[in-house]
Amino acid sequence: MGRCQGGFCGPKVLEIIAKFKNEPYEKVLHDNTGSYILTGETKTGGVK
Repeated sequence: MGRCQGGFCGPKVLEIIAKFKNEPYEKVLHDNTGSYILTGETKTGGVK
């Protein structure tokens, strides 16, 4: 990973893996120990 530490390519890689494994983004693991890449929402999308 470069200077952004996967901030730009990470979401695209997650999308590719999810499509390949035919599972939702939330189920994609970082490795086989159960460490999920996504753990929850980070933005409210402008809703307060």
